[in-house]
Amino acid sequence: MDVDVHLRDVSTGGATSGETATVAIAYDSLDRSAGLRGGADAAMGGLKTGTDGTRLTLTGKAGGTGLPVTVGTTLSTTSHSLPVTPASVLVLRV
Repeated sequence: MDVDVHLRDVSTGGATSGETATVAIAYDSLDRSAGLRGGADAAMGGLKTGTDGTRLTLTGKAGGTGLPVTVGTTLSTTSHSLPVTPASVLVLRV
């Protein structure tokens, strides 16, 4: 995933220390970048990104069983990636 950042009206006064930034990525863009199959494909075992109000979730069907599954994740960053790590798996919970 490529992220372009455009900063406007930013000044550090000549010094910086411990800066932070916030990035917002639309779920459908994340789905496309990760190769996830949402929509009608989700019914056939694909996953769709979303949220439970706190964290990124992946929802869909558990393999060939057709059982609904939600995977709660944690996110981290590296200099070259955005790792998405499974933290919990809920089956049969809608």
